[in-house]
Amino acid sequence: MNNYGMKVSQDGYDIGTCSDFNLVFSSKYDILKIAQTGTGSFVTGGTATISHSLGYSPSYLLYLSNDGTQYSLYHGTGVGGLSKINGTNLIINKPLGTTIDYYYPNGTNDYGRENSVGYVAGYTKVGFDAGFGSSTKGAFRFPSVSDTSSVTKAELGFYIWDRTGTTVQVVTYGIDEDDTADFSSSPFGRTKTTNSVTNSCDAGISIGDHWVYDVTDIYQEITSRAGWTSGNAMGFMLEDNGNSGTTYIIDDSLFDGQNNSYLKITKTGTASTIYYKYVIFYNKLDGTRTFG
Repeated sequence: MNNYGMKVSQDGYDIGTCSDFNLVFSSKYDILKIAQTGTGSFVTGGTATISHSLGYSPSYLLYLSNDGTQYSLYHGTGVGGLSKINGTNLIINKPLGTTIDYYYPNGTNDYGRENSVGYVAGYTKVGFDAGFGSSTKGAFRFPSVSDTSSVTKAELGFYIWDRTGTTVQVVTYGIDEDDTADFSSSPFGRTKTTNSVTNSCDAGISIGDHWVYDVTDIYQEITSRAGWTSGNAMGFMLEDNGNSGTTYIIDDSLFDGQNNSYLKITKTGTASTIYYKYVIFYNKLDGTRTFG
């Protein structure tokens, strides 16, 4: 068969006499001539490097599997993907990825707010309310927070049930306890974390939105306590940070059935073995060796 080992014709054409234009594919051409094949494995978060030494960047196919039995085909050029190829090596890299957990207040005693009039459990309000003539503080409690060493980010998502004013200035602390008790009584006398977050809920955050911001340092301070155990409850206190007039935000979601505020935890994924199969062709990716 001359210099090719396989060719397949279109339906109705003789494989021995048909023209090149009537072939489905043919290994007569470099684009289908195989230079190298192989298999292997690596651990997610690591890199597999396969040497080919062709001296140019060839086209290739890559198949990946989690179990070594069922493989999926991945895009050969690897643009923005899991693999890339150069004049020496095919390089495969699959990051660990991340998992995300959400934690929510369970009931009335996981919310609270306090101003000059006193403490009320059941919803959170932060800012300055001219009706009471005083600043208002709010608090959230998240039961059963599961912690691992792979946590890379913690975020607080405050559900905006109501608001007034264009910008609400807020400073957020954690409650510096191993397993913070519920808010059936005021939590505002409890010890604050050293770490805090100062930011503002601006006019771009509307009623029905979640105002989301980073509390990783606060989270890590609490989980670094000697008595902290995965599965404990964690609390946060939000205070007015210099608002005036009538400027506040409220989460009343337990009362009206809307989406609760949440604690969002991002973790590094668990390492696993990735199996691969590859086929490297003689064809150049720039197309100059399409026919040979």
